[in-house]
Amino acid sequence: MLTLPIVIITLLPQLVAGLRRKGPAAHLTLLLLSICAVTTLITVLTLSTPPAPTSRQTYYLVHLPPLVWPVLGLCLLTPFYWAVEHVCIARDLRLDSVLVQALALTMAVALWGEAQGTSPLVIEFGASALVLALLSRGTWQLAQARTLK
Repeated sequence: MLTLPIVIITLLPQLVAGLRRKGPAAHLTLLLLSICAVTTLITVLTLSTPPAPTSRQTYYLVHLPPLVWPVLGLCLLTPFYWAVEHVCIARDLRLDSVLVQALALTMAVALWGEAQGTSPLVIEFGASALVLALLSRGTWQLAQARTLK
């Protein structure tokens, strides 16, 4: 039921930004907004589900999956990449954009798995690896720009 909306909300902005040749900071911002929209959608649908008729009390168990860490990294990478794009104006950031699009695809699959109740840990840790790759790539870009000045 949620598969198509999650994929559309997560990947459509990435497709549009890719066609318009936007930088990685724009891709990261769109991905962050998409994840907020998908999380809100899943939360609303989960909380609007009525409790079982036999239970008198409703308990909400909070379980933080490993996907929380890539989302936190994404929140920190977004302003970092705006700074990278500002400092490294003449640098080629196409590889960074491809990494962000791969992260968007990985996040879409992980969020879809979370909505279904089964999300493979490999996908969630893959998202963490992509966040670390983006962090190291952005740091390398800044270091290269500093040595060129």
